Amino acid sequence: MEVNEYKKFLDVSGNIKNEDFYIGTILFNELYRKKFLEEFYKKFTELKKYDAKGTTLKPSRLKEVITFLNEKKIYMTCVCFTKQKINDNEILIKNKIKTLTGKDRPLSFFIEKIAGVLYYYALRCQAKKNYCYDGAVCMESQIKIATVLNELHKISKRDRYHFKLYPTLRTSEHMLKFADYVASAGRKIDWTYLDSLKYFELIRPDIDDFDLNHAFRIQKLIDIQKKKTNSSSTTKKFIKLN
Repeated sequence: MEVNEYKKFLDVSGNIKNEDFYIGTILFNELYRKKFLEEFYKKFTELKKYDAKGTTLKPSRLKEVITFLNEKKIYMTCVCFTKQKINDNEILIKNKIKTLTGKDRPLSFFIEKIAGVLYYYALRCQAKKNYCYDGAVCMESQIKIATVLNELHKISKRDRYHFKLYPTLRTSEHMLKFADYVASAGRKIDWTYLDSLKYFELIRPDIDDFDLNHAFRIQKLIDIQKKKTNSSSTTKKFIKLN
């Protein structure tokens, strides 16, 4: 598998469990890190602090940051997923499971599995199949990040995408700051402007039914149900023949 100099960095803006949330990613060429950071901090000197997050910036200043990244041809992706869609998917999944099993079952790691699928949707943008992308995701205190990454790896491997991302703190990986700016842009900057930028991709997805079935092992329940149905049909035919 080919490994390249481009890395992926991902961060989240918003409370995943209680509100609309935004995932920001950048695709960055490590060969130009030093030069890029020098130019960025020459223009944005007040953002050198590691805790200079997108949520603390005025929309006008954040817009300048995103414009700068676009001018530097940094590929950016922002996935917006509303709280309403989270609620709708939870109801849909519970109904599917009840239909197949006849029981109401609690959903383990629901938010983490949804986040894993959405991380995948964000990361596959500007990514090539059969390439290995190193990088980092911000360590989130609000969710179990190991479970999120486990789901991400399962679904991406299925489609022949490969992301070797390690969870870390923003203080340890400088480039996560820029993923945070991208995520915050979806929340704070006019979408018409973001859509006009060549290197900014704003996604407002619905989760594909196939991906939902994969994440919550619903396909396995469907297969079990089919086997039971086929077994029952075979038994009835045998009884008729005898």
